[in-house]
Amino acid sequence: MVEAFAKIQKTCDWNLLLVGAAGPTEQTVRNFIHNEKLDNRITILTNLDQKDLVGIMQGASGFLYPSFFEGFGIPLAEAAVCNLPM
Repeated sequence: MVEAFAKIQKTCDWNLLLVGAAGPTEQTVRNFIHNEKLDNRITILTNLDQKDLVGIMQGASGFLYPSFFEGFGIPLAEAAVCNLPM
């Protein structure tokens, strides 16, 4: 997702907010963001509580849920309730 954003970032005025649990690839992703000079366009937030997640979803323009483990998850239902394009 971050690599795709790096390729299109000059064609859009959106910013990317990555939200999720901290994991083993987080530093690699942060390094990529820094190396591509996208620190001002991509933000990573980890381990947020449910109240903060709801607020972020309510203010979002869209929702992307890449997962290697779940075909359907609660975050998709929550995004649907917020009327987010997915």
